[in-house]
Amino acid sequence: MIEFKQVSKHFPPSVSAVSNMSFFIERGELIFLAGPSGAGKSTILKMIAALENPTSGQVLVNGQDIAHLKSASLPYFRRNLGLILQDHALLLDRTILANVMLPLLISGFTKSDAFIRANAALEQMDLSDKLTVYPLTLSGGEQQRVAIARAIVNRPQLILADEPTAYLDRDNAQQVMNALYAFQAAGVTCVISSHDEEMLNKAGRVIYLNRGKQSPSWKVDV
Repeated sequence: MIEFKQVSKHFPPSVSAVSNMSFFIERGELIFLAGPSGAGKSTILKMIAALENPTSGQVLVNGQDIAHLKSASLPYFRRNLGLILQDHALLLDRTILANVMLPLLISGFTKSDAFIRANAALEQMDLSDKLTVYPLTLSGGEQQRVAIARAIVNRPQLILADEPTAYLDRDNAQQVMNALYAFQAAGVTCVISSHDEEMLNKAGRVIYLNRGKQSPSWKVDV
C-alpha cells in the first residue's frame, strides 16, 4: 500500500530530516516507526499524508506518486486517511460530537448521517457519555480518543498516528493502542510513530530510525 523509493527530505538551510529511505508497507499491516526525537518519524508520516513532498525519490500510496497529485485531488486522497497528530487540534468552542462530525460535514454528508457515524465512532472509543461536553473538560487520554474517533469517522483505509500515546498514563495508552489494533484487525493499514519501548517490544514489525536513516535497532544514539 505504501512504498518509499530512495526518499530524502531536506529543510533549509541544511537540515536532512530523511535520507535515502526505502521501505514498503503492505495493505492491512500495522507497523511502528521508532526512534528518538528528530529521527524523521513525523516527516515520514507527513510525506505519506501529502503534507510534505520529498526532496528526492518517490513516495507511493496505492501506486500513486504523492508528489504528482494535483491540489484538486488532495481532498479526495485524504478522505481515505485518518491522521492522528500529537496536537489533537480539537476545536475548543465545539462539543466533542461537533468535532467528530465536522470532517463528515465537510465531505458532504447530511447532518443526520454525520450524527449517526460520529456517534458510532465515539461509542467505539467509549465516549458515548461525553457527546455534549467540550474538549477542555476532558483528560488527555479522553482528548486523544476523541482525536482517534475523528480520524476514523470517515472509515479510512489508512491511519497515520504520530506518537498517539505520548504523555498518557499506561492504562490510557493501552486503550488507545487497543483501538488501533482493532482497526488493523478490520483491515485498516496503520502506521504509528512511537518511542514507547514497552510497546515496541510487543510490535510485530518496527522500522527503526536515527537521524533520518534506517537503523538496526531501537537502541539508537540520541
